[in-house]
Amino acid sequence: FSSFFTCLSSVYQSSMIAHGKVWALFVLRLLRDISITLILYLILSNGISGSALSLAYIYLIVYIVYFMLLAALQSQWLNNFRK
Repeated sequence: FSSFFTCLSSVYQSSMIAHGKVWALFVLRLLRDISITLILYLILSNGISGSALSLAYIYLIVYIVYFMLLAALQSQWLNNFRK
């Protein structure tokens, strides 16, 4: 499900690395992975669902948010760079 947003995110990640935003990328990836783990834990502990499909949906939602965050930050950094 999330392969499209994963590929688009990796383009922005490469751009961030090229512009020297390695620590910002580390923090964003850390938040992404923590949110995936936390949401999965909450779903499993409440007994809502325990299937791999729910994990795929979690990945999809988190990667969409991660992609939009990367795109917004990248455009902001590029606008500041051009000034």
